[in-house]
Amino acid sequence: MIVFDVEDTVSMQHGAVPEKQHELLAREDVQTSSPEIEELGALAFANASDHNNPDSNSEARINELHTQLQKQFAAGKISLVERGIADRLRLQALNQLKSASSNGLRPSHQAMINMSLFQSLNHVWTLHSIFPTVPLQRLDEQPDIRGILTDLTCDSLGAVTKFQALGTKKQDSEPSNFLPMHRLKQDPQTQKAHSYRIARCFSGAYNALLNGRHNLFG
Repeated sequence: MIVFDVEDTVSMQHGAVPEKQHELLAREDVQTSSPEIEELGALAFANASDHNNPDSNSEARINELHTQLQKQFAAGKISLVERGIADRLRLQALNQLKSASSNGLRPSHQAMINMSLFQSLNHVWTLHSIFPTVPLQRLDEQPDIRGILTDLTCDSLGAVTKFQALGTKKQDSEPSNFLPMHRLKQDPQTQKAHSYRIARCFSGAYNALLNGRHNLFG
């Protein structure tokens, strides 16, 4: 039991504040080996100005890329996970083609995170909360791409597209449409990507209590 004096100021509710300070969610960017998947990802999150160029971003091109990836899967050149990513990106790209918006800079990379957004970060989807997000590796290197985080287990709703402000000036106080990241490096011998982990801080007790257990992979 906690007893407060008249002059005490209550600054937390049910322990949410201290719990949030000790919560850290770390997940890894999943490597995709197909350039067609990378192009589909760029089309899926293109802005309105990109959609004005029918040669670079059209329904025919989206379907062509998807068909190529289906053939690669049938030939055993890409994995089942990559096939699922391709299917999801095609739907997202077609939806974006129909209702493109020009809200700031376009991310150039879609980081496929091995997690469930609805299980681990449900406040992002339900309340549009913005949590501090940082890479955990290669911190001594300048980021060279702009990216967003997408959920391997879900459809186009499973994406984190808003991040904390990148600067300290007043005009930088609005949420950013991308996260500065690094391109995945490959081992020259195995051709496998090096680990690249990303953390979202202060996710807190409520996300753990309110999660909907929507992770399709268990």
